[in-house]
Amino acid sequence: MTQPTVVQAEATRFSDLFFSARFEVPWHQRYYDWSPREVGDLLEDVQEAVDAKSGCYFLGAVILAGNGDGVWEINDGQQRMVTVSLVSAAFCRRFAQDDSDPQREAIALRLLFDLEANRPCRLADADEYVRRLKPPRNDSAAYRQMIRGRTIGTNGKLTAAWQRIEEFVDGLGLQASRDYFDYLIQRLEVACLRLPPEVDANAVYETINSRGKTLDDLDRLRNHLYSYFGGNSDQEGKEAIHEHLERVRTLFPRGNLAGEYLRCRLQCRWGFLRGSHFYRDARRKLADRCRSLTTEAGERGGDPARYVSGLVEDLCSPAAAELFRMMTATNPDPGFVSLFDAAAGAATSSRSLSVLLRELRGYKVTHPLVFALLDRFVRETDGRRRRRIATAVMTNLQRLSAFVLRTAFVRQRFAPSEFEKKFADYARDIVAATDVADLAFAEFLDGCDGWGVLEDAHFIRALRNTRMKRGRMARQLLSGVNRAEQDDSPLLNEDKTTLEHVLPSAAQHWPTWNGFRDVDCTEWVDRVGNLTLMGPTDNRAGTNFNRSFRDKIGSYKRSSVAITRALSEHSEWTPAAVEERQNEIARQAAAVWAFP
Repeated sequence: MTQPTVVQAEATRFSDLFFSARFEVPWHQRYYDWSPREVGDLLEDVQEAVDAKSGCYFLGAVILAGNGDGVWEINDGQQRMVTVSLVSAAFCRRFAQDDSDPQREAIALRLLFDLEANRPCRLADADEYVRRLKPPRNDSAAYRQMIRGRTIGTNGKLTAAWQRIEEFVDGLGLQASRDYFDYLIQRLEVACLRLPPEVDANAVYETINSRGKTLDDLDRLRNHLYSYFGGNSDQEGKEAIHEHLERVRTLFPRGNLAGEYLRCRLQCRWGFLRGSHFYRDARRKLADRCRSLTTEAGERGGDPARYVSGLVEDLCSPAAAELFRMMTATNPDPGFVSLFDAAAGAATSSRSLSVLLRELRGYKVTHPLVFALLDRFVRETDGRRRRRIATAVMTNLQRLSAFVLRTAFVRQRFAPSEFEKKFADYARDIVAATDVADLAFAEFLDGCDGWGVLEDAHFIRALRNTRMKRGRMARQLLSGVNRAEQDDSPLLNEDKTTLEHVLPSAAQHWPTWNGFRDVDCTEWVDRVGNLTLMGPTDNRAGTNFNRSFRDKIGSYKRSSVAITRALSEHSEWTPAAVEERQNEIARQAAAVWAFP
């Protein structure tokens, strides 16, 4: 005779789960932890399912543990259950306004409170009802107010989630609200595991969550791409998708570099895709593209599966993947660099491709532009056109580096959020352009320049007064200036150097510096003119190295870094010397990062 299983598992509608019992979050569980972004993701995903009239939206699994008194403890799924109940509360309040929809108001109240199906109820009487869900103690009071339609404060993650939900629901019209709420009640599904009291719920939770790995953008995108192929008859198409994307995974095994590569490539095709919403944005763009196939003549015969196959084959081409790997490598491939520099006529220039790539490598927001430009060179097979393209690409990379570095030096940062959409959309334009040499790249960057850094006089004036507390930024500036004076230097990579404050950064040394007596040293220690570089073999000799400028001169004189050796020409270090040196560095930086 077959024995019944101890653990009961079922697929059920989320609303039926709520209607069936009461729930609480065990005391040892973390507090509500979803950010407004994660709440917004759920709201938008369900909206997409509503618009597409999808048969269901599956929200994963929850684990419930019986405690013997009829209340189920939420061992896994707190964030989703609390969030869905808050969404229902927001719709309940919407339907209660002016008695716009008492029937849906009652359904929402039954989801939030332990009410019989045929009992008349309304939000105005919510104080009399017993709530179905009890969140952690820290969130309990705020949650109680929210589901009863009352105003709450502004602190805490639960409150931030509620405000995001209110904003979303308030933006829907009445009919759109009804459609969304009906889908929530009728089509939102969950896999529910119910554990009796004698089963260790924590052990089950650990077993489930310790198996496998978290899906990343590549995994999620691949699974979605499979949906464009039918059943077993299209297994060959699915296997091809799998092989192409696994090859990308093999090339980029660390971190999320495979996802960054795919995002870069897709942005070069479609324009901006949000990093935090890459999978969702890519899925939407792909759906839009496939819908348009039937109206665009000659686009792979209007077959979405064929289009997806061609898209993935192009995205995962070995040449493109190798180009991206070279772009993002610590040491760019010398063979490719030599080939490109020779074609561009930059083989003897201090601003070679390797220098430009190293300068831009740390600014991921530039990757679509860099890739789009270099890909034009890689794809060209005609020798004469290739040289012409290489020259144009080199000029535009110099412009891009000048804009990025000048902005970073003056503002002490280069904020990706201010440029990523503009850069991604322009990368798409580069790919679509008939001739890369005809691009108005200078005009594009000038339009991005809200601080006037591309004007030499303004840039020099701003840099003359700059303080730099970010070591990487200062090393990048000083390394570039040093290369201009020492083009045979091995210090192409600023990471090989260490940052040195001439006037020491430690206050205990300041009294022995005669040139800074009766001066507020805090105003001078982080000035660019007071900073220099020490090479990997340079020696800060002696225990008295920081006691005075004269104690440092010997080490500076023997330095492998040209701009540091030049310091030994000073007999004393003073505010005037710092000013003079900073003015000179500003002028040199304008020349190094000139805008062609």
